[in-house]
Formats: sequence, C-alpha cells, structure tokens
Amino acid sequence: MNLTVIYVVKTFPHIAWTTGILFLLLSPVTIIGNGLVLISILCDPYKNIRSAPSSYIIFNLALADLLVGVLVEPIFVVWIFHTITEQTEFIVMKLVSPLTYLLLGVSICTLVFLSADRLIAIRTPLQYGCTVSKNKYKVVNISTWIYFAVYAICIMEFQSQKRIFRITAIVHVVTLPLALSILNIVVVYYVRIRGRILTKTLDSENTAAMQTAFNREKTVARTTGIMVAAFLICVFLYGVISTVNLLFEKEDGLEVQRILTWMYYAGLTLIYLNSLMNPFIYAWRLPKYKKAFRYFVIQIKNKLSVSAMQNERVWSSHCAEEPNYKCKHTQRSRELPRSHIIYPPEIKQTICHSKLEGIAKYTERDDKTVENTKL
Repeated sequence: MNLTVIYVVKTFPHIAWTTGILFLLLSPVTIIGNGLVLISILCDPYKNIRSAPSSYIIFNLALADLLVGVLVEPIFVVWIFHTITEQTEFIVMKLVSPLTYLLLGVSICTLVFLSADRLIAIRTPLQYGCTVSKNKYKVVNISTWIYFAVYAICIMEFQSQKRIFRITAIVHVVTLPLALSILNIVVVYYVRIRGRILTKTLDSENTAAMQTAFNREKTVARTTGIMVAAFLICVFLYGVISTVNLLFEKEDGLEVQRILTWMYYAGLTLIYLNSLMNPFIYAWRLPKYKKAFRYFVIQIKNKLSVSAMQNERVWSSHCAEEPNYKCKHTQRSRELPRSHIIYPPEIKQTICHSKLEGIAKYTERDDKTVENTKL
C-alpha cells in the first residue's frame, strides 16, 4: 500500500491536513518540555540530579525526544503543507523516515537500559555502585546513537529495498518492546519481594534507612514503569499497522486504504506524542525534577519582570530628558490648538445669561399684549 504524503494528499487530503495541524501543535510543547529536562540535568540547581547514574540515561532519552520536536515534526509539517500547496514532492522527504527510525530506536534502547538500571538497583542495591557508573552509561549512550545512525544511513542509501527495511523495522519494533516488557515485569516482581522482606524485619535505625532508600527506588521504578507503559501503548498501534500494511500491501479497495491510512498516521502521531509525555511524567512523579522545573520557570518569570521594569525606567528617563515631548495619549488635550476649543466656560455663561434676559423681555411683551386684548 502506498502511504507517501503525495499519495495521501491527492487521495485523502483531510488526513494530510489533520496530521499537519497535530504535528504543528505538538512540536513547541515537545521542545519546551524536553528542553527543561536537559537544562535541569546540565545545570542541576539543587545538586541532586547528576549524582545518580540513571540521570545520564534520562538525558539521552530527553535528547532524542527533543530532536523529535526540533527536526522530525517541523520537517514533516513543512513536507505536508508543501505537498498540499504545490502538489509535488519535497526534497526533505528523504530525511523523515531515517530520522524517525533513528530517534525511535534510540528511545526504545534507552528505555531498555533505564529498566535494566532499575532492576539492578532493586535486586542488588548494595552492589549498584560497583555494577553501574556514569562512564559506562556514557559509552552505552554513544554506542546506541552510532548503531541507529548507521541503520538510518542505510535506509537513506538503499531506499529501493523498502521491503527489507520494513521487515527489519518490524523486528526492532517487536523485539525491543518485548524485552522492555519482560524487564519491567521482573522489576515489579523484585519490588514486591523486597517490600515483603522489609515489612518482616524488626524496626531499627538500619531498617528505617533501608525503608527510606527502598521507597525512593520504588518511586523511580514506578516512574519508569509509567514511561514504559505509555511508550508501549503508543508504539503498539504503529507496530500493528505496519504489519497490517505489509500484509495488505496490494489491497485496491479505496475504503480499506482510507482506514489503513487513518490508522497509520494515528499510530505515527502517537509515537511523536510519547516524546511530549515523558517530561510531564518526570515532573509528576520525581520530586527533584519537579523542583528543578519550578526553579527555572521562576527564574524566567523574574527575568521577564526585570526586563519590563527596565523598559519602564528607560521610558520614564526618556520623557524626563525631553520635557517638550508630549505623549499622544496622555497629553493630547494639551497639544490641541485654541481653535478646537469652541466655548470657554466664561463665554458659555454670558451666552446663557443673555438668552435668559431675551426670553424674559419676550415674556413681558407677550403679557402686555394679552392684557390689552382682555381690555
């Protein structure tokens, strides 16, 4: 089945318009959310984020999600709107599929590593510092980007072999989420076992400290589980539709093509929507990221208020330096010429008195005429 944008625009233009508007709305929110995550990890205002090795994995995931909002979604929007207006293919169309495979693969692998990190932290908390380290996670992140970058370049160079790359994409989409699901099931299992062990032990200072550490690890594990669940839900539809499109590639029915096209672009939108959801999950579940987000939002608000006050001071000093300068709105009445002022208050009063005297004379004259007629 042909799912290119030029085919969708010519056959189903309403699907193209809907997809373009959705991506146009998703892009700025994705950039702002993931940008806050990256700034929080790099600056670390409260010095409590980069101390954990897992923050490097979260940094890698936020970077992939940020590139979705900066590159993939804007390119897709330009591609769709250019095709709608010009009815021709756009040269950037060759970048959308490779970038999607690159960033999607990095996101899945990063979530796999994050789930494995939580499994090590829950199962063997005492050996966690010896098993994982920041340098190891740096090497893992770089290796992930290199692997999927080579895969994306192969897609660009050998675009004629579409069937082969679809099969490899389906293999990635099926195997990696399956491994992700298994890892998180094991994490939930060990969380329950460790919780039962801690409840059976006697109360002591060591037990209280272990309980505090366990609650912290449990919160991070739950956050990872929510992220994984959201990702699997978003990827599931895309994987199913890709498989269905591969099976019904030669289907000629227009109604079937419309349904499959709607489902395909809905699955693609859900994948990009997942990049928007992750920062809000961090802010909702992890207190240290919530505090960092709040800190940067307050800093931005204070800078905006300070800049507004400075502009007001500059304006007031400018008016003080030029006393002859008059504002159009506040000093308009002072700048009006005398010809515009028709009736000063003194003239109005004299006119009113003269009119009253004239009316009194006319009334006296009329009274005399009436008396003469009566006589």
